[in-house]
Amino acid sequence: MKKIIKTIATLFVFVVAVPSIAGFAITELWNSILVAVCGFAAIGFWQSVGLFLLG
Repeated sequence: MKKIIKTIATLFVFVVAVPSIAGFAITELWNSILVAVCGFAAIGFWQSVGLFLLG
């Protein structure tokens, strides 16, 4: 039983938590740096999650 709970918790971290945190970080960095320096368009949260998964 403990192994199942540990497996579910690990899956949750890698499927939900990591992409969410990375998506927020990528959104903030992209919008604060690349928009000002290079003139790129601002991106949203789901676009940054997509970039994270693509990378």
